[in-house]
Amino acid sequence: MNTSTWTFVAFANLVLAAALAAALPAMAGAPASGGHAAVRPAIEVRVGPDGPVLKVTIGEPVSAAQLKHWEMAAALGDANAENMLAEVALGRRDYARGAGWARKSALRGYAPAEVALGACYLTGSGVPRNYARALRWFRRAGSHGSAAADRYIGKIYENGWGVPRDYTVAARWNAIAAAKGSAGAQVRLGFQYSVGLGVRLNYQKAVRWFRMAAAQGDAMGEAELGSMYALGLGTARNRAKALFWYRRSASQGCGAGEDGLGMLYMTGHGVPRNYQVAMRYFKQAAARGEAQAMYNVGYIYAYGLGVPPDLFKAKAWFQRAVDAGDRHARRDLRRATFLIHLNFLIKLVAVLVVAGGIWLVWRWLWKRRRASQQVKLAAIVNRGWDAGG
Repeated sequence: MNTSTWTFVAFANLVLAAALAAALPAMAGAPASGGHAAVRPAIEVRVGPDGPVLKVTIGEPVSAAQLKHWEMAAALGDANAENMLAEVALGRRDYARGAGWARKSALRGYAPAEVALGACYLTGSGVPRNYARALRWFRRAGSHGSAAADRYIGKIYENGWGVPRDYTVAARWNAIAAAKGSAGAQVRLGFQYSVGLGVRLNYQKAVRWFRMAAAQGDAMGEAELGSMYALGLGTARNRAKALFWYRRSASQGCGAGEDGLGMLYMTGHGVPRNYQVAMRYFKQAAARGEAQAMYNVGYIYAYGLGVPPDLFKAKAWFQRAVDAGDRHARRDLRRATFLIHLNFLIKLVAVLVVAGGIWLVWRWLWKRRRASQQVKLAAIVNRGWDAGG
């Protein structure tokens, strides 16, 4: 092939790559056709019992046509397409392939892929777990404007993953991410201000950050804002607003919002007291892993609020709350266990007392009968002697 031919082929490839790159955003939002070949998931790093874990939530469906276009664009070096393929692979639990595509895209400086690759290194998904590399990729993504990367750096310092635990540094990174508009970082920063974790306690700042997250429709931000209104922290107590925000949060399936609604119904604040409705909300929240809701279910069973008292069920729910990370439930778990043992001993003593009473009555009757038989025998013997004489 001569030089003009090579030039034409290169130009055609560039035109094709540009056309595919321009079409990708539209195709990502277009309705799927011809059947779903895969899904594009939502990827998040959660705190697990043995360290960070990758949480993959099924997201929007991806059609075979979309997948094919991404593969074609990725073959031409399109970073966005490579990242899309990484997300699809992670959604299929093919972590090695997902990390591979994320690396290709990240090396081109594509921030979402840098975040995905950092998450893979952080959780050991498809690559050996390496906190230092995870932090490096998150820093690169943050320098490219990614709020999610800044939020992950804050999470790394907050949990001490590969670095000394430092809530102050975590708050600083959460503030950077929150300023970029990360609702998750806004909620976490608000929480730190509400309890004084790494920052000076400031309920007003907590309310401000929770309100910013809630304005974005973040369910946890709505639940936290509802709690601030319910308790009157950083703002005037307003049970009506608490009910409003709890309901907004619960409507999105947030366990914290459902637990908040349950508390309002259990205490009768802002709504008529109704233990059955409270129990329903608590159990819904508990099914979503909300430790506080598990404790509240145990509390209702322990004190018989709207249900017959049942210490065994209370103990089981307190144990679930402890296993889910609620340290305050330990005291009530010990108390329920003690009361169960005490009730057992009381019942055992009662049984022994009744059994002892029955034995004493039987022994008295037996002695009385024996004495009566001896009297009768003596009378017979005496009559015999008298007849013989």
